Amino acid sequence: SHPNMGVIGTMGTGKTQFARSVIAQFSKESAHNVGGKPVGMLVFDYKGDYKDQEFLNAVGGTCYKFNYPFNPLKLVVNDQVEGMNLPAITADRIADSFAKAYGLGLKQQSNIKQVIIETYADAGITRDPSTWGNTVPTMEQVIEKYFETYDANDKAFALFDKLRDYTIFTTDNSNCVSLFEWLDSVKVIDLTLYEDSVKKLIVSLILDLFYAEMKQLRESATD
Repeated sequence: SHPNMGVIGTMGTGKTQFARSVIAQFSKESAHNVGGKPVGMLVFDYKGDYKDQEFLNAVGGTCYKFNYPFNPLKLVVNDQVEGMNLPAITADRIADSFAKAYGLGLKQQSNIKQVIIETYADAGITRDPSTWGNTVPTMEQVIEKYFETYDANDKAFALFDKLRDYTIFTTDNSNCVSLFEWLDSVKVIDLTLYEDSVKKLIVSLILDLFYAEMKQLRESATD
C-alpha cells in the first residue's frame, strides 16, 4: 500500500516492457551491488508477462507455479528475538496473514495459530531456543493436523483444502530455507492459473512473510 514507485498508463503504452527493462537492468548490474551480492527480485506474475524463457534467460531468473522452495514456518533466529517465544510469534504472523487474505474470524485465526504451534511441538520445537535448530515442519503437516483437529466446513477449512490441493509450499523440509535466503536472484511466481482468492492468499502470505523477515533482519548494508 506504500509503493516506492508506481507505473501508470493506458493499455499498450509499455508499462510491462518498462518493468521488464528495470528488472533486467538491476540483474545486469548486480556486480555493483554492495559486496557483489546478486540482487534478489520477487515478481508476482498475474497475467503471464514475466514467465517467458527469453526474459528469464536475460535476467537469470526462475519461474515457479507451485511447490515454492521456501518454508513460511522457517524460524528466522537473530538477536532481535532473544528471550521471545519465536514459534508462537511465527505462528501468529502466518495465522494473521491467512485471516486477512481469506476474511477469517478471530476464532478461526486462533485455531490456525494453535495448530501451527502444535505442529512445531510435534517436531520438538518449543519456546526453548535450544530447540529452534530442529528441522521445522512443512505447511503440509500443518494442514494435515488442522484436518485431524477440525472438520467444520467453514472458510478456514476451505483455505487449507486449497493449500493442500495446489501444493503451494514445499513438502520437503530437509532443505528448508527462509524467503530471504531463497530470494538471491529474479524469482517469478506465476499466478495465472489460480482463481482470485488463491492469488490473494499467496500474495498476502508471501508479502507478510517478506515484510516480517525484512524488519527482523533490519536495513540493507550501504556503501
